[in-house]
Amino acid sequence: MDGILYLTEERIAEYARIRSMLEIRGTPIGPNDMWIAAPALVEDALLISANTREFAQLPEVRVQNWLAV
Repeated sequence: MDGILYLTEERIAEYARIRSMLEIRGTPIGPNDMWIAAPALVEDALLISANTREFAQLPEVRVQNWLAV
């Protein structure tokens, strides 16, 4: 593994699912944040970010803010 998260069909589909869901709810987040969230969901990974407000729109994403410690 080279440490790079490549776009896969599964990650692209997850991005599309997230975007569609948030648009239907009327609670969109930035497109870059959706690209960050999609692989985290696909890989069931913990997402480390200080941007917890945006990711709060996606309760299925596990987020920790290490700067708030």
